[in-house]
Amino acid sequence: MKTTKRNRISRSCASLAALNLLLAALWSAPAVAQFTTAQLSGIVTDNAGSVVAGANVTVQEVQTGYKQTVKTRTAGEYLFPSLPVGNYELTVDMTGFSSYVQKGIVLTVGQAASRNVALQVGAVSDQVTVTANASLVTTDSPTVG
Repeated sequence: MKTTKRNRISRSCASLAALNLLLAALWSAPAVAQFTTAQLSGIVTDNAGSVVAGANVTVQEVQTGYKQTVKTRTAGEYLFPSLPVGNYELTVDMTGFSSYVQKGIVLTVGQAASRNVALQVGAVSDQVTVTANASLVTTDSPTVG
């Protein structure tokens, strides 16, 4: 009778260990497939290369009209940490500078793109529009896609 009880305990412990191992594997599985957004960042400077703090940076998805606006920080950087994938237009506005518009920014799933902007001194009504396809730098991967 002692061996039967010992066998049941051994089987229970083995089952419990296998269940714990399975749960640990499922819990720690990477969730890479869950990313459905992209990131866009950059630095805004003037034509002399000095950073521009406090500029309004806006991205708008062309097809859906989804829009987000942030202000550049003290070092001139901006960050949109979670944008739905799609085709975007980037606009940068700052008093004393021409408005900057970049069209053709295509963001894909999981992409961490960077687009630096150089503002030109000008009147409030001036606008610089770049219509060529934007060349973005992906900062999270050394591969070319």
